[in-house]
Amino acid sequence: MDCADTYIKNIEAIANYGYKVYAFDFYEHATSNQMLVSKDGVKPSLLLDQILSFISHQSLQEVHIIGQGLGAWLALKVSGLHENMVNKLVLSSTAGIKWNPLLASLDISWTNQTLRWIFSSRSQKHPSLKLLNSDGGMLFPDELMLSEEELGLIKAKVLVVGSNQNEITPVDLAEYLVTLIPSAQYYCFTDSGFRPYLDEHQEFNSIVGTFLSE
Repeated sequence: MDCADTYIKNIEAIANYGYKVYAFDFYEHATSNQMLVSKDGVKPSLLLDQILSFISHQSLQEVHIIGQGLGAWLALKVSGLHENMVNKLVLSSTAGIKWNPLLASLDISWTNQTLRWIFSSRSQKHPSLKLLNSDGGMLFPDELMLSEEELGLIKAKVLVVGSNQNEITPVDLAEYLVTLIPSAQYYCFTDSGFRPYLDEHQEFNSIVGTFLSE
């Protein structure tokens, strides 16, 4: 879950493992025709409603969800709210976690500076910049963030992906996340930054495809 076009190197490869793969744009993303965002920015709860509506509309059951950044948070929220709906999760550069004080300083996923760095080579009208409100702050209410206790209740099998070159969500956070989710396992990419599914797409496809098929 992110912009559908960012998974162009993964869709067919994952489908070759025998899965029907859906890749879609969230509201206001690249090819979406849904321009529903107010001047106050994108609210994570709106995107959560979108993914739940999509699963319901397609009558999907026991889904696997691959999520990146905000998409990883959404995958965890869907699994927590509807545990019978979700089978497995693949989480990369997970955001929206209430880290303990010792780790919180490492997570710069939701800062104005970081978002602008991610999209520095793109148009300043990129939709993800609308996650910022008019004051340059994030529209990520504290009550929507996932606590360590909530992560401990996740029933789905989870693959947490880390990246040694990821300056936004360091491997320390990914490694700690694995300890919080009961049925989680971990894989670390050595030459990837924020998006291993692009940087090392062949290895990513192999690791994820194998995990989903186990």
